This record gives sequence, C-alpha cells and structure tokens, in this order.
Amino acid sequence: MRHANFALFVPVIALSFGLAACQSPSNPTNSAGQPPAVSKPILGVKPAPIVKATPVSKPSIVNGAQIATVNTAMTFTDSTAPWRQPAIAATATEAVYSREWAKSETQDKCPLLALPKTAAAQLVNRSVRRANFSGGWGVAYDLPNERSAYGVAHSGISNPVGQAAIWQDYHLYNDGTELTYGREGGDPQGKWLAYLTLGTQYSPAGQHCFYNIWSQQSKTHLEQIITELRLVAP
Repeated sequence: MRHANFALFVPVIALSFGLAACQSPSNPTNSAGQPPAVSKPILGVKPAPIVKATPVSKPSIVNGAQIATVNTAMTFTDSTAPWRQPAIAATATEAVYSREWAKSETQDKCPLLALPKTAAAQLVNRSVRRANFSGGWGVAYDLPNERSAYGVAHSGISNPVGQAAIWQDYHLYNDGTELTYGREGGDPQGKWLAYLTLGTQYSPAGQHCFYNIWSQQSKTHLEQIITELRLVAP
C-alpha cells in the first residue's frame, strides 16, 4: 500500500515542475543576466513653428499726393488729378449721370463726376443704369454675366478720413482732396473700392463731397477708372 501511494506522488511532483517551467518569469533577463533592452517609440516629426506675419504700418499722410504703395500701376499727382482737368460736356458721358445728379439732394452742393463714354476703362458689351445711393446718386455698369461690374457714385458730404484710412493705397493732394482704395471690407475676394473726397473748393457750398468708385475686375481697372473721371460742366 505504501508503494502504491509513492508511485502516485512522483508524477504529481513532475507535473508541478513542468508547469512552473512553462510560466514566464515576472522579471525576465537575457543570457548575461541583464534586463532586455526596451525599444523606444518612434517620435513623429515636429511641426514647423508658426511664423507670425509682420504687421503692416499705415502710410504716413503728407501733402503732395504721396503714393503709399510703390508698385501701383498708376501715378497719382496733383498735376494729373482727374478733377483738375477741364470739365466735359454732359453729352460726353451717359445721360443717366445728369438725370441722377439733378434728382439728388446734393446737386446744389457737389459737382457731377463721371466716366466719359470714350474712356479706356469702359468695357465692351456693357450696359449702364442708375444705382441706389441714399442721399446722393449712383451709376452702375453691368456686363452680360456680371451685375454692377463697375461704377461711380456720390455718397453725400463727408470729411476726409485722414489717419483713419483703412487701406494702404492712400493719396492726399495739395488741394485737400483725399483718395484711398482697396478691397471692400478687407476681403481678399471683395470688389475693389475707392473713396474719393474732393477738396472744398470744388463744392459751391464749400464742403467735402464724397464719392465711391468700384470695380469687380481688378485693381488696375479701378485705377484706370479713377484716372479717367472728369467733372461735368453744369
């Protein structure tokens, strides 16, 4: 009976050693008795640092029609200022200009400023119509696939904006006239818009007359319109 019990006990011990040999040690080591090296995770490429754009300072405002943007396609000087050129007859521009000016609240205070029919800035296949400008008048040019592609309007009486100019293209003339222009609302896709404030000597009432000129074509087209504007003889 003792021999039978001993025979059963031996296989149990062997099985216990076998199971222990199959289990991984809690602290594994290599053949040299040292812990195995742990591979480091691969680091991603660090993103390039964000470079802040240098703020553009506003141009200083001085007399003499100083050009704020060096690369402007047009040259604006006192001698070439369009409002200082001889006035044109009403028949040299579209009749809608005279009609709208005559109906405006400021026709006795501000002169009519118009784009001649033969101006180089006039685009082919255009049609012309009145444009709504409260307190003043407006004339818009439409193209077959583009409404209000460009135009001219009088927006009333307004003092020059001076240091409050919102665009980099800024010109101040010796006669007190102020011209500034850029993208409408600062939107890179917005239309090109100019604010023109004539000096008081051009107003029968001695006031600053404020005009809007715009183009949805390009900055160069807007500048071309400005250089070709003319006062219209009453």
